Amino acid sequence: MNKYLILGLVILAVILSAMGSCGDDTTYEVSSNEGASEWQQKEWTADNIPMAHLKDANQYVSDPENLVATVQRDSANMLLRLLDRECGVESAFIVVGHVKGGDAFRMAQDVGNKYGVGSKETNRGLVVVIAVEDHKAFIAPGKGLEGDLTDLECNQISQACIVPNMKKGDVSAAVVQTCSAIYNKFKTGNLPDADQLSDNTGDEDFTWADIIYFAIFILILIYLNRHGGSSGGSSGGGWISTGGLGGSSSGGWSSGGGWSSGGSYGGGGFGGGGAGSSW
Repeated sequence: MNKYLILGLVILAVILSAMGSCGDDTTYEVSSNEGASEWQQKEWTADNIPMAHLKDANQYVSDPENLVATVQRDSANMLLRLLDRECGVESAFIVVGHVKGGDAFRMAQDVGNKYGVGSKETNRGLVVVIAVEDHKAFIAPGKGLEGDLTDLECNQISQACIVPNMKKGDVSAAVVQTCSAIYNKFKTGNLPDADQLSDNTGDEDFTWADIIYFAIFILILIYLNRHGGSSGGSSGGGWISTGGLGGSSSGGWSSGGGWSSGGSYGGGGFGGGGAGSSW
């Protein structure tokens, strides 16, 4: 993945986190280790999972046990927001310790059908479940998305992005890489090759010039967004692009603190497609 995009996502996530902390804390997330302990050993189902998108229109990752680092969760939410706005794919990304029966497939199907993830007209919904303690994951496209995201492609993404990172215990990397791979699939029409799907950014060094450039860029986007402007644009091909990052929305940018009202899903349905993995 291009080092400049990674740096930009990190800087933007940090800024959004700081901005969000200035507002009222209205998110579902547990903000302290003491509170997080309440969720330990909980058996999650579609009936009791807090759906992040229904509380904040700009969030798509439901992580009630805080298993994903804040910056990476914000980056994943931003990629899934782009997936929604630019590609017409509504999504829900569930990250928990344990799902009922250890069945990530059932959890994904139940969440998709209960909340109607995806438009009722197109059924272009997507649900991803990572059950950390169960060592299971499932990527489930809605009925209308199965032709564009095949079972084989779901398996390739899972094997490249989820399994290796979960074997290392890196939940955050698994989430961000999966979101990035899915977004790029729909932006370019093709999955990247195996080397691009895997995390191969470790050899790239960032300079202070890189940091200053992206800090200025992100601050301009925030200024335009808050003053009614829009720097969003369409993006071309390639592994990933930043087109549309500055686009304004009715709810504004949100990292979880009072910047956006709750969202909704469109009534899509799920018929059993997708692929699971274990580690």
